[in-house]
Amino acid sequence: RTSRLGANLLGSYVDDRFGTVTTGIATQLRLGVNNVGPADPSLLCDSLVLALAYSGAGATYGDLDPQIIKVYRLTQDLLTSSIYNRDSIPATDGQDLVQGSPHLFTPSPDAGPEIGGDSLPPELRIPLRTDLGNELLSQWGQATLANNTSFLDYFKGLYIVPDNDAQMALQGGVWSFNLANGASKMILYYHDANGAVSSFDFIIGTESQRYTTAVFDHSTATVPGVPQALADTTLGQVETCVQGMGSLRTEIRFPFLDRFAYVNLR
Repeated sequence: RTSRLGANLLGSYVDDRFGTVTTGIATQLRLGVNNVGPADPSLLCDSLVLALAYSGAGATYGDLDPQIIKVYRLTQDLLTSSIYNRDSIPATDGQDLVQGSPHLFTPSPDAGPEIGGDSLPPELRIPLRTDLGNELLSQWGQATLANNTSFLDYFKGLYIVPDNDAQMALQGGVWSFNLANGASKMILYYHDANGAVSSFDFIIGTESQRYTTAVFDHSTATVPGVPQALADTTLGQVETCVQGMGSLRTEIRFPFLDRFAYVNLR
């Protein structure tokens, strides 16, 4: 199970023994208030940013190499009553929402950005396409933004995932985020016909369904051992390997264990 946990993982790396590990995040977004509006056709998006707050100390595994991150819009509902596992890859529309994609992001888990003169806690800020922001602004005053039930039917959520095909062995890493942190949200910055600027937060919070996906490709391992043992279990007699996130586990068998009951172990 990876749903509604305290941390979500994002990133990819190539382990020399285990091969490529790719982790992504599927999450809902919610309205902080009901009846968002009123409708105003003059509203124009200045920017749309997805902010993900790092989990704190130890928020990265591997190197702090820059990675290509893509964001997709979900086309399937995420149910808060359901349990999701790492292999629950969600359905999306296949359109990357990141502004200027492909976009490289370098993790900075120890230093937060400064926005408008304010120092923010460490977070990853992903700029999204302004046409999505304008689509959301067109819903101001409409039934789709009346409450979260209507909004989630219209906007089911996001899937955030790396795309790093060029990574070599011992490159990359995984970053850990706290999506229940209030700093994790999607912020829409906009202005009206008079130039008055404003912003609106689409929150994640504890009520949203969110989970981590993980995909493993053991065939890319450069050190022999794991791929061969997976193909032939008789090879795992001398050493065994265990990998987290629901990947590899070991079964140990003791033939004739019942005979030890008659052995004098003095």
